[in-house]
Amino acid sequence: QDRDPAFACAMVDSLVKFYNVKMVEMHREKYNGQLAAFQEDLIRKQKEIDALSEQMETYRQQYGLLDYNSQTQQLTLGYAEALARSASRASVEDLKRRLDLLAEKGGVFQQMQAKMEELLSQRESIAAQLEETNNLVHRDENFSLMVEAPFPADKKSYPTRWIIVLASLFAVEFLAILVILLTESFGKTKA
Repeated sequence: QDRDPAFACAMVDSLVKFYNVKMVEMHREKYNGQLAAFQEDLIRKQKEIDALSEQMETYRQQYGLLDYNSQTQQLTLGYAEALARSASRASVEDLKRRLDLLAEKGGVFQQMQAKMEELLSQRESIAAQLEETNNLVHRDENFSLMVEAPFPADKKSYPTRWIIVLASLFAVEFLAILVILLTESFGKTKA
């Protein structure tokens, strides 16, 4: 207890500030761990995307696969039209060869496309979580709810010690009398 009101006010103010600083440090420490985990997840997911993209590029270059669904539709339509208009045997065989290649390699390519969409969606989700956690790390937050800023008291704010002792004495005497009366009345009702 300090007798100087200005010093006491400064102590309270510094306690509030220390509490805020300590809470911000604790939250930043917690969120920095999460931020590092999200960054590692994002790097790992990007590596998966890059590896799958390389595989898909190989299929594009070697087999001419770009989009399984649209290519299947277009080649089937082209093959049917070539047969209907009695196109040259070479063009019909070329279309047939391309359809067979699509049937052979297209399923794997379609699975790669679906996996790529899933990986891209996961990467976007991780990036959103990373951004949100990054905002939490760099957010300055006030953890103490201050109704009124501390200020030095003009006069003594607390009663003197003898008033506290006197009030305690009266309270103890009142409780003692109450207990005695209750035990006597309980004894009379039993008898």
